[in-house]
Order: sequence, then C-alpha cells, then structure tokens
Amino acid sequence: MYDRIPINILIAGVGGQGNLLASRLLADVALEKDYQVAIGETKGASQRSGSVTSHVRFSSSPQGPLIPRGSAHIIVGFEPLETLRASRKYSSPKTTVLVDSAPIVPMMVAQGLQHYPPLDEIVSELDSLNKHVYVVEATELARTAGNPIVMNVVMLGALCGLRLLPFAREQFADSIDRNVPTKHRKLNRRAFEGGYEQGRMHRATGREEDTHA
Repeated sequence: MYDRIPINILIAGVGGQGNLLASRLLADVALEKDYQVAIGETKGASQRSGSVTSHVRFSSSPQGPLIPRGSAHIIVGFEPLETLRASRKYSSPKTTVLVDSAPIVPMMVAQGLQHYPPLDEIVSELDSLNKHVYVVEATELARTAGNPIVMNVVMLGALCGLRLLPFAREQFADSIDRNVPTKHRKLNRRAFEGGYEQGRMHRATGREEDTHA
C-alpha cells in the first residue's frame, strides 16, 4: 500500500467509459479520510470514443489538479492503447498500472486504415515503462455483473483488491451508495466485488511485495 503523499492516480480511457464516476468515487473516499483532493481532466476529440484522461491527487496539503509528467504513482487504464499513450507521458519506473484487456477499436482501425497493436505488445511496452502491470478482465467481469458499462467500477474494485490505496473495501461500498442512484447500486456493488476478487488474486502472486504493505 502506498504510504507516501501525495498519491497521483491517472485514469486513462475514452469518452463514455465512466472516467467521471470513477474519479468521483475515488475523491469521495479520500475526502472521507480527510485528504485534500484535486481532480483534473484532459480530453482529445470532444466526442464519445475520444481520449479522456482524468487526474486524481490525494495529499495532506493543496495540490494542483494535473499530475506532472512522469509523476503518476498509479495508472488505471480503461482502454489498452489509451493506457499506453498515458504511460508514455506520465509513468516512471515506480508506477503501477492496471489495464482492462478489452480494446475499443477506433473507426479508422475498423475501416482498415490504421493498425491497432495486439494486447501482448501493448502490455510488453507497459512492462518496460512501469514497475508493475496488472491486466484486469474488467469488461468481461462487468458483463458478468450485469452490464459492461460498469467496467470502470470493476477497475476500482481491482485497485482496492490489490491494496494499492489506503482505503478499505467497505469505504468504497459506502461511496457507491452515496454517489450512485439507488436503482444502479446493486449492479455497481457486484461490479466492484468482481474487480476486488481479481485484484486480490493478482496480489496473491506477490509481485508487489516491495512497494505495498
């Protein structure tokens, strides 16, 4: 578990993947623990499927909303290629990355005009840029929970299950209750638990013993 402050978390994905809710849940949990929280966002094309990068920073004193280049402690990747693009800018040799295995293929790729690299190539480069890389079957787990749209909450569950943050499982559950409409809470709780279990299994491999408690 990270015990240094500030903690810089970057969420990388595309429009429509739920960056805003993920950022809100993280910020809400941190505020409940009396951290100072700053949130920033940068966007590519201002449309669905355009690049979206969310910055979430927890600290004991006020911080700017954007993570400095090369200073992300954790990157939570909702889309593989967007995760790699973000990692090239914000990673350091101490960064931990969680990445969903499911790509969102751009229109140009679907039309055969551009190439989308295989997942193993993306993960290989991520491995070269970061200390730890965890591939999460977030979209599939979200589908099992009831709707692939909740893959963002699956990723937060994996983050919690890996014990990468000083926040407990129950605190995230309470945050879901505070921030998600009543009719969607059970779905989001299932999604979180599915991600938590996969994160816990990743943690059992012992790959993070030198950075986390």
